[in-house]
Amino acid sequence: MGKTKNLPLSAERNLEVGSSLSSKGEIVIGETLRRNANLFAWLVADLPEVDPKVVVHKLSMFKGVRFLKEKEVRERGKTSGQGRGR
Repeated sequence: MGKTKNLPLSAERNLEVGSSLSSKGEIVIGETLRRNANLFAWLVADLPEVDPKVVVHKLSMFKGVRFLKEKEVRERGKTSGQGRGR
């Protein structure tokens, strides 16, 4: 993830946004989220009726697997002819 900056939404809610987001973008996103704050589940506790199996994300991990950065993955795809859009 690139650099981020804090966008305060309320006294108890802050949002991290990309540092490249324009001032106008910050205003639009901030106003939209503030206006519709009641539509978002900010915490798992905000979803008491939802089965935790739906909201929990688990990554499969295998011993001995070497993790690659996104750039390395793209470069490998180019050299093997399996890049995106092919």
